Amino acid sequence: MIIRDEIHGNMEFSSLEEKIIDTPAFQRLRRIKQMSVANLVYPGANHTRFEHSLGTAHLTERIGQKIGLDKDEIGKIKLYGLLHDVGHTAFSHEGEDVVKKYIGNHEELGKKLITTGEIANIISENYEPKEIAKIGQAKNGIGSIVTSDLGADRMDYLKRDALNTGVAYGLIDIERVIHSGHPLPCG
Repeated sequence: MIIRDEIHGNMEFSSLEEKIIDTPAFQRLRRIKQMSVANLVYPGANHTRFEHSLGTAHLTERIGQKIGLDKDEIGKIKLYGLLHDVGHTAFSHEGEDVVKKYIGNHEELGKKLITTGEIANIISENYEPKEIAKIGQAKNGIGSIVTSDLGADRMDYLKRDALNTGVAYGLIDIERVIHSGHPLPCG
């Protein structure tokens, strides 16, 4: 599967990743705005958790390749990057305080979606779902490729938010960061 993105250009996804992208749990991210109600001030800020999750997975794979991870480790971390926001609910972080006492925060809900049901069944074709869900919990290790201050999550949302709001605060040189040997504690 090849998806054309406004930030990263062509992004490739495996058949396993395509199956996950096609699940209702992942497709619902198309309806969850990345910046909640910021589009009331920045009318272009209509981008969603869907394209952010795809972009994060793409950057995760590129960083993993650059730092020399093997194919299996790249597959795991890319899945985590793809699914890192799957638990978000309406209004993203802004609505989380209202719903967390009933269903948990987006990390808890995401872990449940990764380890049970349709997404877990798909992941099980190649990996252990609980292992994928735990990747982001470690402060060090491959999870930092997604979660660190210079991680794929932050690099994608800063650039995507800047593009869609017209503000320059997130204009980072992703290519330079990756090319310079991404400074992450991955061991």
